Amino acid sequence: MYYQSPYRTVKSKPKIIKVAGEGKISIEPDIAEIRLGVSTENSALAKAQEENARAISDIKKALTTAGIPENEIKTADYSIHPQYDYVEGRQVFKLTRNK
Repeated sequence: MYYQSPYRTVKSKPKIIKVAGEGKISIEPDIAEIRLGVSTENSALAKAQEENARAISDIKKALTTAGIPENEIKTADYSIHPQYDYVEGRQVFKLTRNK
């Protein structure tokens, strides 16, 4: 930077700070998130819920056997959706074979 003085030319030195650095960190992960689902179809809602509950129970047992604490297993979503077929242009409730 230069500026003109009425008496003489003054040259100021630039003020510079230079910084360089590097950092690394490595850790083992201690959290894993897994999302599993069960889908059950049955024309009898209670039967479908029973089948679904049994399947979820089996999954939970397998996870706890693998060492995952039961309090770390959570239900994130539960939904019921009717299924429909279209017959001759009309929407009709889909009947599935009961198991």
